[in-house]
Amino acid sequence: MKTALPFALLCLLSACAAGVPAPAPTVETAPPRKETLVTLPDRGERALVEALFAAAAKKDTDAVAALTTTFLAQEASAVHGSAEEWLDGFADAKLDFGALYSRNGAPGRFQSVKVTSEGGSVDLGFYIVDDRGLQVDNILSLQPVIPGATAAVYSSRAHVLRAFWAYYGALVGVAPEFLPDRAEAAPAISLRLRLASWRSSVQPELRARMLRNGPEKCREHVPNYLDHMGRVLGDFFTPQVREANLVEGRAVVLFTPTDAAAEKGTRPFSLVYRSGWWHGMQVISAEQEWKGQ
Repeated sequence: MKTALPFALLCLLSACAAGVPAPAPTVETAPPRKETLVTLPDRGERALVEALFAAAAKKDTDAVAALTTTFLAQEASAVHGSAEEWLDGFADAKLDFGALYSRNGAPGRFQSVKVTSEGGSVDLGFYIVDDRGLQVDNILSLQPVIPGATAAVYSSRAHVLRAFWAYYGALVGVAPEFLPDRAEAAPAISLRLRLASWRSSVQPELRARMLRNGPEKCREHVPNYLDHMGRVLGDFFTPQVREANLVEGRAVVLFTPTDAAAEKGTRPFSLVYRSGWWHGMQVISAEQEWKGQ
């Protein structure tokens, strides 16, 4: 397969919007391959999570900082609005520890925990790294993240499909947890969460190249880029996944124009996405035109 530029989606959407025929998609179907989880012995991960909850409940920001990475502190504040609101999500929690495991080559470890409070239960995965000592680098949730009400920072990005839908949700401005099976019901999200979804679904280097190669008004302004892409994607139905390999981090996605756009000459096209690990999440690392080769 010939490698295309990383702004393949923007190029193809622009061509389609202008009425230039896009290549007819080559559709392949294959069952997703199952990922491999390896259960690991505890090396202090459980005690780390317990200490984090204890420090957060006391609003001991110095202790929380010592137990977490700079990445987690920055993203938690960005997603929840402030460090204080994030720490509120740790209050009055009962912890039921599950498995400690590695996942498909992720460099850190995941400690699963069911957290129960007055607001109900949530299943969290604490992504823990060991860089001169154990630290929590990310907190992922199987349920949607509710700012100020949960310790989670992001919903699970366990494989390439989760990464793609978070990316797509950022572009069109809707909650990615509702995609694709409940796309019609997906609620709009704030700009803050839209930017967070963008950061947590695309590799930083690829994000930079997309902005740099996009329209001039978008090159140093992410909200403009997301708004531009959202408007162009309005001419297409919710994408369809035609092929996926979760272990290898690869998916082929079909974009089909709406009836109104098709009448104006817009054609369907397919892109292939690849993903890799970034802070315990699968993120898009490549976006290429699908040639069917």
